[in-house]
Amino acid sequence: MRVASAGLYRQVLDAIGRNQSDIARLQLQVATGKRMLAPSDDPSGTVRGMHLRNAIEQLAQFQANGARAAQRLGLEDNTLQQVVDTLQRVSELAVQSQNATETDETRGVVVTELRSILDQLVQLANSTDGEGEYLFAGHRSGDAPFALDAGGVSYLGDQGQRMLQIGPSRQVADGDPGSDVFMDIPDGNGTFATSAAGANTGTGIVDAGSVTDYSQWDGGSYTVVFTTATDYEVRDAANAVVTTGTYTPDSANVVAFRGVQVSITGAPAAGDVFQVDPSASRDVFATIEAFIDALEPGAVTDVEEAQLHNRLNGVMASLDQAFGHISQIQAQVGTRLNAVDDQADMNTQYSILLEGTASDIENVDMVQAVSALDLKLMTLDASEQAFVAVQRLSLFNYL
Repeated sequence: MRVASAGLYRQVLDAIGRNQSDIARLQLQVATGKRMLAPSDDPSGTVRGMHLRNAIEQLAQFQANGARAAQRLGLEDNTLQQVVDTLQRVSELAVQSQNATETDETRGVVVTELRSILDQLVQLANSTDGEGEYLFAGHRSGDAPFALDAGGVSYLGDQGQRMLQIGPSRQVADGDPGSDVFMDIPDGNGTFATSAAGANTGTGIVDAGSVTDYSQWDGGSYTVVFTTATDYEVRDAANAVVTTGTYTPDSANVVAFRGVQVSITGAPAAGDVFQVDPSASRDVFATIEAFIDALEPGAVTDVEEAQLHNRLNGVMASLDQAFGHISQIQAQVGTRLNAVDDQADMNTQYSILLEGTASDIENVDMVQAVSALDLKLMTLDASEQAFVAVQRLSLFNYL
C-alpha cells in the first residue's frame, strides 16, 4: 500500500507533538515535584490526598490549641506557686504571732505586712496570660475576676472552664475559675471547725481537732460547755447532752464524742463554751482578713491572749486547708500539662505518617520522572531528525 507524503508528514508531526506534550508534562512534574497536575490525572488519588491534607491541617490546629493550653497552664502553675509561697509567709507570721514574746506593737507590724500580702494575693488572682485575658475569670476572661474593697474580696468571674481540643478525641481545660481556686476552701480541719466563744472568761484554748471514726461522725454542730472549771458537757444542736467529762486545768485534755476529738488546754472558767461545727467554705482572702481581725484588737490580759490564740488556731487550720487545696489544683494543672505534651508527641508522629502517605500519593518519583524526561527528549530529537530525512525523500532531488 502506498502512503502519501502528506499523510506521512502528518503522522510524524502528530508523534512529535505528543512527545512535546509529554515532555512539557514531565518538565512540570520535575519542577513542582507533583505527580498529579490536575484532578483528572488521578481522581481517586486526588480525593485521598485532599482527605489526608485536611487531616494534617486539623492536626496542626490541635497542635496550636495545645501550645495555647500549655502557655496558659504554665502561667497558672507559676502563679499558684507564688500563691503557695505567699501563704507560706502568712503561716510563718501566724506562728510568730503566737509567740509569748510578741507585743501589740510587734503584732501591729505583722498587720501591716498582712495587708500588703492581701493586696499581693488579689493581684496574683487577677493575673493575665499576657494577651489581655485573665487566668482565673472562667468564661469572663476579659474582666478582672477579683475586687478588693472595704467589704473584703469578691469574685466577679464565673465558674466556667474553657476546653481546648488538642487531639482527635482529647480535650483539656486551659485554666481554672477563681471560684474553684481561691474561694471554695473548707475551713477548720476540712471536716469540722472549732472556735471559742467570744464571751469566755477563762484561758482555755481549743485546737483544730481531728476525726477518729468517720462512720460515727454525723456532721452536726456541737458545743463543749464547762459547767464548772473542771467539768464539761458536750451538747448537740438540740442542746441534748451527748457526753460529759472531767477537765484537768493547765493540761492537755482530749474531749472525744461522735467519732471526733478536740484538745483543750489552759484553764477554762465555768460557763465557757467551745464550738464544733461542720466545715464551711472560706476563701483564702477571708482567712487573711480573719488573721488581721484577730491581731488588731490587741491582747493584754491572759483571757485576751487566750482569745487571740483561739482565733489564730482557727486561722492556721484554714491556712493548712488552703495549702492542701491549692496544691491539689497545682497537681491537676501538672496533669493537664503532661496530657498536652503527650498528645503533642502523638500528633507529631501521626502527622509525619500522614505526610508520608500523602507524599506517596501526590509527589512524583523524581528519579523515574527524570529518566522518562531524558528518554522523551531523546525520542523527540530522533523524531525531528527522522522528519528532516523524510522531507528529503523526493525524486526531484535526484534529477
